[in-house]
Formats: sequence, C-alpha cells, structure tokens
Amino acid sequence: MHDGRVVQSGTPAELFDKPAHTFVGYFIGSPGMNIVPAEVKGREARISGHLIALERSYDSLPAGAKIEVGVRPEFVDVAAPAPGLLSASIERIDDLGRVRFARVRIGDAKIRRAGAAGILDSRRDRRTRFRSVTCSRLCRQSSGRGDGVMDKTINQKAWFLVLPVFLVVAFSAILPLMTVVNYSTQDTFGNNQFFWNGVGWFKELLDPSTDLGGRFLDSLGRNLFFSAVILAIEVPLGIVVALSMPREGWTVAACLVILALPLLIPWNVVGTIWQIFGRPDIGLLGYTLNSLGLRYNYVSNELDAWATVIVMDVWHWTSLVALLCYAGLKSIPDAYYQAAQIDGASRWAVFRAIQLPKMNRVLLIAVLLRFMDSFMIYTEPFVVTGGGPGNSTTFVSIELVKIALGQFDLGKAAALSLVYNLIILIVCWIFYTVMTNAGVDRPARKGVE
Repeated sequence: MHDGRVVQSGTPAELFDKPAHTFVGYFIGSPGMNIVPAEVKGREARISGHLIALERSYDSLPAGAKIEVGVRPEFVDVAAPAPGLLSASIERIDDLGRVRFARVRIGDAKIRRAGAAGILDSRRDRRTRFRSVTCSRLCRQSSGRGDGVMDKTINQKAWFLVLPVFLVVAFSAILPLMTVVNYSTQDTFGNNQFFWNGVGWFKELLDPSTDLGGRFLDSLGRNLFFSAVILAIEVPLGIVVALSMPREGWTVAACLVILALPLLIPWNVVGTIWQIFGRPDIGLLGYTLNSLGLRYNYVSNELDAWATVIVMDVWHWTSLVALLCYAGLKSIPDAYYQAAQIDGASRWAVFRAIQLPKMNRVLLIAVLLRFMDSFMIYTEPFVVTGGGPGNSTTFVSIELVKIALGQFDLGKAAALSLVYNLIILIVCWIFYTVMTNAGVDRPARKGVE
C-alpha cells in the first residue's frame, strides 16, 4: 500500500520478480531494489554515462518521460576490471555474517550488491556487471535469489504412498465410467443381447428434432438458467453474510454453528421440509401467502415452483459460500487493515482493494462447488415438484433418471450421462481459467510490466 491505496497484491515471488510500483520494488527484498534514473533508447539504457544492453528494444516510450531502471542487488556482480564491465568504486561493505552488502558508486548512481560472505573485499578499484537487468518498466527477471541459497531436495518416492488411492479411484470411478462408455455405443432388444450402435445415441441426443434431443436441450437450458440464478444470488449474499459476521468473541462460534446447520441436513430431508413448508393447505409459507391474497401453489404454477426451488437452494447452500468467504477474511493479516486505517481508506476501498482480492481463491472454490452442485441438482426438486408442473422444473438429472430407470433405455441414458459430465467439466474449466487469470496481465501504472 502506498499513498492510501493498494498498488499491488500477489505472492512474494510475484512481488519480488515483477514489482508494479517503485515503492514495491524498494520495499520487497533486503536490501531493496536499486532504482536509478536512466535514459533509454532502443535496446540501450544509459546510467551516469554508462551504457547497459537491454533484453529488448523500447521504441515506444513517451518523449520526456521520467525513466528509472530497477536492478535487484542479487543480480549485480562485482568483479575485477575486464572489458565490457562498468567502472565502479566500492564505498562500503556491510558484513552481516553469512551475507555481505556492498555499496557501489557508478558515476552519480549508487548501487547496492548482495552476496554470500567471502566473495567481496574492500579493494576500491572494482568493476560491476549486471547478470540481468530488472527494470521498473523495461524487463522481467527470474525468481533466483543469488548466491548462497540452498537447493531443495526433491524426493519422488512419496508418490508410492498415493498409489493405493489411485487404485481405489480406478476401481470405484474409472471402471464404472468405462462401463457407461460401453453402454453408450450399444443398443439392446432385451434378454441381455447387445449390438453395436456406434455414435448413434450421441447424434440423436444432440439433434433438437428428435424426442431425445429436444428433451435434453430443454432440460439443459433449465439447468443453465437455474445455476446462473443460484450463483448470482448465493455468491454476493454469502460475501455480505461473511462481512457481517463478528471477528472475535463467543458470538463467532454461535454464528458458525447457526450457518452450519442447513449444511448438515440431508438433501431428501431438505426437499421434504420445503414440500411441507410450501403447501397451501398446511404449510406455513403457502398458507401465509394465500392468506395475504397471493395465490401461491408450487404444484400448479410454474413460477411458484421455480421460486420455491430457488429459495430452497439459497437457504440450503448460502451458508457454504459464507463460511468459505469468512475463512478467507480471517486469513487476511491485520497489518493490511492497520495500514488502510492509517491512510484513511473507506470501508468500500478496504473491501475492493484488500478483502475482495484476498478472497479470490476461496471465491473460486465457492463458485466451482456451487456450480457443480446446482448443475447436478436432483433430490430437492424431485422431492418438492417431481419435475413439474409439467416439465418446468425437470432438470437434466431428473431427465436422466426418467430415461435410465423409467424407460430403461441404457444406451440413451449412458450417452446423456457422458455428455452431461463433459459439460460440467468444460464449464468448470472455463470458470477456473477465467477466475485465476483475472487481473494477471493488467497494465501497471508504475513499475514492472
């Protein structure tokens, strides 16, 4: 944070390698990044009359702009005089035990160099070279930290401990999946006699003119609409609930228990609760609405059925989003809030610049979980409405059960289940890619691009 605003957020490696502001470059690292004025023309930077070759050409820099070059101390070498190196004088060496810091002057520019103990001496006539130039606007640098850093030993033997899990997954998931794939390419006339059908079921499934294709596409549209509405309601509502929860005291435990209660109720029980709750004759909700003059009947009215299913899911699963967001908020260090308070940041500025970016990972998990659950929903709407009135709340899962168990068309059901699973995987991948890449390549106002 600088001047009352967050200029960059990210992992320590991202802040070290690609500082988006000169303040970040100087603040992150010990010692901080060397930032010196420079003149840049093409592939060359001139510092105090000395030319430094850059990794690429910079021909589009605005005329008259103030250009500063940032060089990490870890990427500066001090060596004996040799052709192609910059002349420099060592002004001081700070010995900190394992590490020594050299303060070097190149013309009017002062450069600091960090290195392991024993590689620097106090002789004044030395020359400086840059292993690579990490510039505030010009180029990027790898995440190396210089000399004297221990390499982490990588042991791949731990994969043998995970091998039993792979075997269990192969038996419980992969083998049934292969069975479904086998059924999707075959047809039967009964008596356990199958014959090859190829991709015939898939063609029929994706053809809107067929009965199977029409039913599948209609139910798929209802599924997508339901998931979109659920995400649009539960994610913002969960964030608001998490922000409203206390941060300390006995009320924290009470709020967590209350939020967790809906999550502990089985799906079929949730459907039964809302089936009774919404009945216009004996249900509290249905009877109250009808007493107020609002004609409510989820059995005969499509809009009432949709409203009941949506409100039921919001009541059941908003707690999950709220708990995930609350965990993300609790993981934010107090230093961020203290800095924001010192700078006089508003509540909205704190949420937009600190809380929301820090919750992006848990929000990704919440969106993925809620999309998968809402897209695969079956028990609750089946218990409440049975897919009706008509087919208004018949989702893909309910349609799949009708085909597989009601009509016992194994080939059609297998093809539908594979396409259903593929759609879920594709949409989840799109969600994950978009949310993890959001803001990664935003142009920085200052600092490394």
